[in-house]
Amino acid sequence: MAPSSSSFAPIVCVVGFHHARGPEIESWFGVEDGTDPAADNDWSFLPFMALSDGAHASTEDFSYFTLRRRATETSPPTSVFGISCTRQIDANQLHNRPADVTRSTVQKAVVAIADSPQFFGQLREKLSMVTGAWFAQKYGELDQVTISITSSSLRTALALSAADRRWIDFLSTTVHDTWDEAYPSRPKTMGYMGSEEFIRLQFEEYLLALLSTTKYHLYLQSHPPLPSIEGDPTTDFNPDFLSHWQQTSSFALFNSNTESHLFDIVEPRHPTAGNLSFEDIQRRFAMQIQTLHLDERLATSKEALNKHLATGHKKVSTAFSNLWADIEAMREAQRKRAEAAHVAALKDGKEGTGTGTNGTSSSPPPDPNAKLRVDLTAAQVSVQAAGQKAGAYISSWGAWASERRRGWAEGRANTRNEDVGAGAGAGAGEKSPGKLARWNSSASGKMKEEKGGDGIGRLDA
Repeated sequence: MAPSSSSFAPIVCVVGFHHARGPEIESWFGVEDGTDPAADNDWSFLPFMALSDGAHASTEDFSYFTLRRRATETSPPTSVFGISCTRQIDANQLHNRPADVTRSTVQKAVVAIADSPQFFGQLREKLSMVTGAWFAQKYGELDQVTISITSSSLRTALALSAADRRWIDFLSTTVHDTWDEAYPSRPKTMGYMGSEEFIRLQFEEYLLALLSTTKYHLYLQSHPPLPSIEGDPTTDFNPDFLSHWQQTSSFALFNSNTESHLFDIVEPRHPTAGNLSFEDIQRRFAMQIQTLHLDERLATSKEALNKHLATGHKKVSTAFSNLWADIEAMREAQRKRAEAAHVAALKDGKEGTGTGTNGTSSSPPPDPNAKLRVDLTAAQVSVQAAGQKAGAYISSWGAWASERRRGWAEGRANTRNEDVGAGAGAGAGEKSPGKLARWNSSASGKMKEEKGGDGIGRLDA
């Protein structure tokens, strides 16, 4: 079977040797959770091909083999190629020796499976480095291990400076922006940025700058600063880390075997030196959001909020619609009652009309404006009656006022006569004629209120 021309993402697995069950696959990497490519493609001999016979006789060994990949909905059956790197370690050297490790050695293999053996030369070197680094940890670890640092001085020494965070953020952002899931070995831009060589160069530049800066820091302890270099560049690195490193044998070996003026060859400056900028804060905030998955959580909350808002809007709209429907129903009921009352009024008004020779009513068809005319006629009659009553009432008031004026005039005349004859009657003890005149005038001027036939009260003197 020819190699497949379709894209096949490389996958990795770890094969271990169990003292009772023999070689077996312990874990898969690069596959979906809950899936087992060995079971899906019937790769039952994969553990035996990864851990070949005689592998225990050497510290490191490699195996090459082919596997048959079953047909899928989008591709026919194809051949895939595997390479494994086998290592072993003395069981007594393990930091955490599992209970099921009963043999004197622990033997495991890291296996890479791809759709082409074209790059197996480079892949072999990478597998060797990965497997060697794994066995050097002596955990026997693909489990994640959490390290708790209880020393406050050590935590301070391991903290990243502002320039360190800026450098690692730049590196991780560049790799993330150029990462290609289908071809992890090359950037999706097909350029240099984000490639493996780019990453290696960034670490090389950082380490050389750290060593050169350290040499210049030692130079400043016994010499004046150089005019071409501003201040002490070690402040951009973590000074506590440099202080702790200078107390190790690694620093002693470095200081005794390197040139004291290394800073003349490599510039003693942090790759991302400088003060904290707004871009640094923005980049750090974006990385924190991505690490904590806040965008996904906020998207879920936003979706729930929009759902609740839509439900509330629907309920409010339904309530207003029901209220408007009830109002329209009430209006319709009132209109029907008004029409029924109008029809009843027209029917009552035409009960006395005659009929024709055939016994049918000889009255004309009902006029839709009849109710309006009836209302206008009744209003005119009411206005005329009110005008008549108002006129009669005003006339009564006018007559009463005239009588009162006449009485007041007669009273004033009697008063003058009384003053003239007051002396004659006062001595005899007789009543004054003026007082009698005022009494008669007052008695004759009393008003009487009578109601006429029109119901209007009249005031008569």
